[in-house]
Amino acid sequence: MIGYIKGRVVDILDNGILFDHDGMGFIIFTSNATAAALSNNDDATVYTYLNVREDAMELYGHWDMYI
Repeated sequence: MIGYIKGRVVDILDNGILFDHDGMGFIIFTSNATAAALSNNDDATVYTYLNVREDAMELYGHWDMYI
């Protein structure tokens, strides 16, 4: 399980963010509110949930400035 990822926002996508952690890029699906609160090149910690299914592995995340 991936509890959180600390790194840098590379790009804001239609359904989430592209996030860089030590040279590894993660696509993290987020709500529109989370994506709108972050900007390119922001350093952030995104708390995550890895959804594992038979046909997909999807990483969902939430950023909260108050945590």
